Amino acid sequence: MKLTEVERELLRPMLRTGRPFYAFIATLILLILWSLFAWYIQLRHGLSVTGLRDISLSTPWGLYISNFIFFVGLAHGGIAISAAVRIVGLETYKPITRMAEVLTPIALLMAALNIIFDLGRPDRAFNMFIYYFKRMWQSPLMWDLTVIIIYFVLSTTYLFLTMRADLAYCLEKFPKWRWLYKLLLIGYSPDEEEKVEKLAWWLALCIPILLVLLSGGVIAWLLGLMLSRPGWFGAFMGPYFVTAAIASAVAAVIVIAAIFRWLFGWEEYIKPEVFKGLGNFLAASMFVYLYFMFAEQITMQYPGPTPIAEVEVATAILKGEFAGPFWFMLIFLFILPCFLIFGQVVTKKFSLKLTVLSALAILIGLWIKRVLIVIPSLTRSLLPFSIGIYVPTWIEWSLIAGTFGIAALLYALFIKIFPIFPIMEVREH
Repeated sequence: MKLTEVERELLRPMLRTGRPFYAFIATLILLILWSLFAWYIQLRHGLSVTGLRDISLSTPWGLYISNFIFFVGLAHGGIAISAAVRIVGLETYKPITRMAEVLTPIALLMAALNIIFDLGRPDRAFNMFIYYFKRMWQSPLMWDLTVIIIYFVLSTTYLFLTMRADLAYCLEKFPKWRWLYKLLLIGYSPDEEEKVEKLAWWLALCIPILLVLLSGGVIAWLLGLMLSRPGWFGAFMGPYFVTAAIASAVAAVIVIAAIFRWLFGWEEYIKPEVFKGLGNFLAASMFVYLYFMFAEQITMQYPGPTPIAEVEVATAILKGEFAGPFWFMLIFLFILPCFLIFGQVVTKKFSLKLTVLSALAILIGLWIKRVLIVIPSLTRSLLPFSIGIYVPTWIEWSLIAGTFGIAALLYALFIKIFPIFPIMEVREH
């Protein structure tokens, strides 16, 4: 297998497998096994082992649905980044496109897994398909299922199309996986590049327009149309969710790209300009999101015809039992990182480490924000019950950790079998 120096650099994850990689995989497997044990207990004893209860006591939704919304957001923004690079022709950002593309199908799988956890009985998931046509025009949950399935199929197709040239290249270089590459290259022809590029371009145009915006709206409708609960009832929930989705995906891509850059010595290929541009876009997105948060709280503090429930939710977030995580998130995970990134624009002094750490903080903050969207509204019942109390158990935390472990494992296995760099495109430039 003869490779040039550049090829060896770009294919380093596939060529080298050291002890740190095996240790990382072993750690992930142990984490996943622990989460499977926790899931076994939940399946055996039911959701009574979680902090989820009837609406009069606690909340029927908790960490599982919060994590579901978070992963759906990652999926939306991941494909949007790659699509924007292809449509606008941003050559500098091409090395990170596949990192963003792979994020989408993995995030969608983890989102679906969280729904299965929340059902308690996985067999009930089949009801969504059995009664699909009967309920599809009545239930926002069916709208969500429809959009996510279409989104998964189109995003996976887009990833497959953009990888075909690289798979043909790997067919000659990596005999170990020849059977898999041949399977994925059925119908491949060396002169198909122009047709594939056109298909990929149209998919890049259609996916963000038809699915990122629509799917962000469907998640918002899933909450906002459910008995118009306090804190969820609002016309701007769609843009609110889409903004958070794009911000979370940009932050995730910054962190992932920085990890790969550091692990494999790709400083020459993933240049600081990539992080600078993504960081500036992330800060701009977060300033829009902070404005939406301000508008949300103002509206809830001064509501219209039914003021009590909205004010109770707003008070619980600003002054009540959720005030601690809310203010920590707002100050240290949203405002401070945004101004640190924005400060680099003003002073014209760029720091890669500061940008990556700010992106990581924002990513963690957006996960916390999903929790604060779901739980406070459900602990305040529309009926004359006392305020619910929700405390996640170790079962829930274990399953949440397991989803991140599975996502990391799938990502790690992908980069060992397939090139995470768009090899043919990078070689041409």
